[in-house]
Amino acid sequence: MANFSSLEILDLSYNHFTGSISPYIGALSSLKALSLSYVGLNGTLPTQDLCALKKLEELDLAIITLKGSFLHA
Repeated sequence: MANFSSLEILDLSYNHFTGSISPYIGALSSLKALSLSYVGLNGTLPTQDLCALKKLEELDLAIITLKGSFLHA
């Protein structure tokens, strides 16, 4: 994910994922907005790595379906 270090907006809305959101999401140090609305996620959501996003201003989790758990490491 180092190639995406300057990425500011990531919109993954309206997707169905199998597996987990990568803990490397915390490496997106410039991320200001992350949208996971209307996402069906079968796996874990790494909350500690999301908390590492110091520039994050907007986190959209509207209507998220989680078949797994929030991962608190």
